[in-house]
Amino acid sequence: YEVAYTYEKATGGRNTVRRTGITLPSGNAITYGYTSSSGQLADDASRVSGVSDGAVTLARYQYNGLGQVVRTTYPEVGLRYEHHGSTSGVYDRLDRFNRVTNVSWSKSNGASVYDVDLQWDRGGNILSIDDQIHDGFDVKVSIDELDRVTRAHEGTLSGGSISSATRDQQWALDQLGNWDGNQVDLNGDADFVDTDELDEDRSHNAVNEITARDIDDDGTDDYTLVFDPVGQLTDDGEEYEYVWDAFGRLRRIEDRSTSSLVEEMTYNGLGYLVSERYDCDDDGDVDVDDNVRWHAYDGDWRLVATYRAGDVDPKEEWVNGQPGNDGVEVRLARNLVISRYRDHDSGTEAASDGVLEERVFYCQNMRGDVVALVGSAGYQLESLRYSVYGVPFGIPGGDMDGDGDCDSSDASAVDALITASAYDARGDLDLDGDVDAQDAAVHSSLYVGNSLGRGGVSGFGSFRGSQGSVGSRAISADLWYDRYRWRLVGLGRWLSRDPLAYVDGRNLYEAFKGSPNIGSDQLGLYVEKTCRSYFVVTSTYSHPGSKWKMNVTHTSESSTCDGGCTGVIAFKPLYLFSDGNWCPVINQGGGTEESDCGGTTEEHDAAYKEWHTSADGSGPTVTVVTAGNEGSGEASPPVIEENEKEGPGEWRERYGMECLEDKSLAVFGVWFTSADGGQLISGSGGVACGPCRSVSSITGSGSL
Repeated sequence: YEVAYTYEKATGGRNTVRRTGITLPSGNAITYGYTSSSGQLADDASRVSGVSDGAVTLARYQYNGLGQVVRTTYPEVGLRYEHHGSTSGVYDRLDRFNRVTNVSWSKSNGASVYDVDLQWDRGGNILSIDDQIHDGFDVKVSIDELDRVTRAHEGTLSGGSISSATRDQQWALDQLGNWDGNQVDLNGDADFVDTDELDEDRSHNAVNEITARDIDDDGTDDYTLVFDPVGQLTDDGEEYEYVWDAFGRLRRIEDRSTSSLVEEMTYNGLGYLVSERYDCDDDGDVDVDDNVRWHAYDGDWRLVATYRAGDVDPKEEWVNGQPGNDGVEVRLARNLVISRYRDHDSGTEAASDGVLEERVFYCQNMRGDVVALVGSAGYQLESLRYSVYGVPFGIPGGDMDGDGDCDSSDASAVDALITASAYDARGDLDLDGDVDAQDAAVHSSLYVGNSLGRGGVSGFGSFRGSQGSVGSRAISADLWYDRYRWRLVGLGRWLSRDPLAYVDGRNLYEAFKGSPNIGSDQLGLYVEKTCRSYFVVTSTYSHPGSKWKMNVTHTSESSTCDGGCTGVIAFKPLYLFSDGNWCPVINQGGGTEESDCGGTTEEHDAAYKEWHTSADGSGPTVTVVTAGNEGSGEASPPVIEENEKEGPGEWRERYGMECLEDKSLAVFGVWFTSADGGQLISGSGGVACGPCRSVSSITGSGSL
């Protein structure tokens, strides 16, 4: 197969060479537009404004002044995902820290296929997900002091708590993020003993491999897991054995009870998964009657087509999302998919007839999870929800009660909506803004009988799931391919060690650093998530007064980070510097915090911090070091620039900043006030940080 690109030079605005299109393996030419309209400077900035297939515009993008995508539109089906409402320049679906507070795929007529509200804490963690469409899928999330998820309680969110519980998962985590305990309640009855539920204890060895699982907490191990000498899972003790090649790539999955083949994979020299063979004829085995499915990729390791062995035409083809600069900015679109074309009428496993007549549009949330599928005719096909670690729950179109199947009770519910006064998006199958006889007729003829539920991912989406990952064709409910590694969502971890070793910490199997609802790892190498960069603020000052207040405001905005991540740093004092000594802060978290040397005391509240020196100003100069993200794991005071001390009436602040995530922008504001609250001096400054450490200083002066 061949994938080809076209380019042009842009001589106006930002001079550059930009990509204007891609020719897919079928020969279909997809074009990228750079049209400036409605105040959008896409042409001058060389930002992709649209993706088209001939005369059909598949997607349009709009940006704010920082280059952040604030609206994605699928014109053919009329759906859009946007961060702003009807007021120009007001992004009411972003909070002041640039975090998404509402994710909605909707039409101008009010019809929606996905609509959730998000609540965040000060550390950039999602605390709750309020689903506005499907009942029973609200989630309240509990977070520990290391910003790790310890509970995901599902049901109906009311007053900050879950009522009418539907599911619950709780974790006991060790210091390295291993699941020492894993409790799964699948029906909301507050126990963990029903079918497929878990009350699990796990054992781990010194290199964080799972050695045993006691799934019913009876004190006896039910499954013993086996890893090879290089840390690859070879036997899960329950269902499957895994075979790896010399390059650490998963080659075969076998049924551990019968040793029969479940799935076979091959790779090219770059490590791309290029073929799968699985039981496609559903006869219970993988043999010569099961065709190999070949994968085709673009130059950025994004799946663009699959072929049935022996065919010259693809069975499926994808148009990937392409927002950003110059048509080449993959970090914003690595797993974004606009639509999939499929040869449907000749049968899933039959030879391709060369015509890809079915087109399906993918709706993804801010993390890249595929959350809804819509046909080119504008009908809902299915919705998906996920556990925080990515176990899918498929909701067929027309599944009114959200139990995972579409049956006669759902048909009755749609009939009742025709005369109901309130609109319900679940019954509006044609997304025309109402529920009428057309929806009821389509529901009965096309939807009743479809079944998915927990672990269900249908062929409509070609096994795309959480964070846009591609699922195994054989066991897609649990095994997902993220380029360099495979991920088991049920176990909540990787099958093999991180090829980049300790880039994400000491646990080479931990997924998403314990923060799966905000993190993604689309390469299987490192976590990209809401940025929690590491900051140091230092202050050295002198004054003749007895008591002064130093007010610090701080925002970390990271619209340039992978995934458009954003974050806010919660200031927490870690060290005091007194008389030349670093002193750890003790009694942290109360209204008064003390160091263990010098008797230096810091009093604070959420609005300001204040430090006491001697009444005549002759006491020791105190330097306060404040670091964002207390759980950053720093064990010793960071290296900072030499402090500068000014005379009475002048001050100078120096900020040190060390980025742990790629590219973030920090903006600081500092001012001093006297003890009675009157303002003395003020100043502000900013510092941009790339992958390396950067230091900036701002100065100001005023009279005492």
